[in-house]
Amino acid sequence: MDNLKELIKSKFAAEIKGDKIIWAVAVFLAIVSMLAVYSATGTLAFKKGGSTLHYLFRHGIFVVAGFFVMWLVQRVQGKVLIKWLNILSPFLVYASVPLLLFTLVSGASLNSASRWISIMGFTFQTSDFVKPALIIYVSTMLANIKNASNEVEMRKQFWIMIGWIAIICALIMPANLSTAVMLYAICLLLIFIGEVKMELVMKLLGLTAAAGVLVLLLIFFGPQVGRVATWKARIERFVSNDPNAHDAEENFQADRAKMAVVGGSLVVSGPFGRGPGNSIQRHSLPHPYSDFIYAIIIEEYGFLGGLLVMFAYFTLFFRAIKCAIKCSSMFPQMMVIGLALSMLIQALFNMGVAAGAFPVTGQTLPFVSMGGTSILFVSVMFGLILNITVNGDIPIETAKKAK
Repeated sequence: MDNLKELIKSKFAAEIKGDKIIWAVAVFLAIVSMLAVYSATGTLAFKKGGSTLHYLFRHGIFVVAGFFVMWLVQRVQGKVLIKWLNILSPFLVYASVPLLLFTLVSGASLNSASRWISIMGFTFQTSDFVKPALIIYVSTMLANIKNASNEVEMRKQFWIMIGWIAIICALIMPANLSTAVMLYAICLLLIFIGEVKMELVMKLLGLTAAAGVLVLLLIFFGPQVGRVATWKARIERFVSNDPNAHDAEENFQADRAKMAVVGGSLVVSGPFGRGPGNSIQRHSLPHPYSDFIYAIIIEEYGFLGGLLVMFAYFTLFFRAIKCAIKCSSMFPQMMVIGLALSMLIQALFNMGVAAGAFPVTGQTLPFVSMGGTSILFVSVMFGLILNITVNGDIPIETAKKAK
């Protein structure tokens, strides 16, 4: 029996590679996701005339598939992965442009925002693909800038990179301003830590400030068409805290989320909340299984449950930083930081909205909110980070020569 246990243990260790703490974070988030989705989909099941188990089973399939994706990506030979990511990163960005344009023109629309497209029966949010694609591309370009043979080439590479960042974020913005701002901020942070000349960074910050002013002028003084009116109302309500500065539906969302958070607070329910499956606001809060799932987690699992979920994302980020420090070349270093930073910032946006710290944004909680293809895209990001925790010491020059 002992020999069998040792055999299973050694086989498991051979198959599951990478940082074990990051694996533990993924498992923890998956467990939280299954529990929260099962609880939060009761009203949805009632409205659709189905069973909560249907949504749990469907979500569970994607979570299991997500772990399979992580396992596949982390098993790829490091040299091969780095080589092909370098080759494919520009094409991923090129492919993002027609995808985003198609989404704007013919995508599924909700609240005047076209964010989803359907391919072969699968519906997915285009930005879920674009986020990792752009982060990988920026990481590649930062490595190219560092290794540029002369000043002219370095500056050329830099402004090409900025051009593509601007194009992608501009195409995301009409349907999803928060995602565009978040993705641009991540790219800006990567550039800041990517050993780019401070002169270029300062010029970029100036252009960013000018673009930000133009966007605000558009929102407040431009034609109130499409999503512009929604952006203005959200900002006004958040700044003034005036319920009349926003539409009733989104007032209702924000208020119910706050009620869920208060319901799980130390004063009302103690440190452990109302208990699993005992949420009250899940019956009236819109999208409790996606945009506002963190409010349900706090209501049912209390302050400590919400803190543990937040701690999991910070743990992922700091383990990624630890991995990045050990990387011997810039591309994997920037990529692992960018991917982990993307998940952390998105999680903080989602948590902040639930707590009333940010305006309503529509950002989901990575690997926790109910989803299909979004779970798989986050799993790819997890898998890439895990792969770099194994292979981050491979020099990029060696990787380019890999067969």
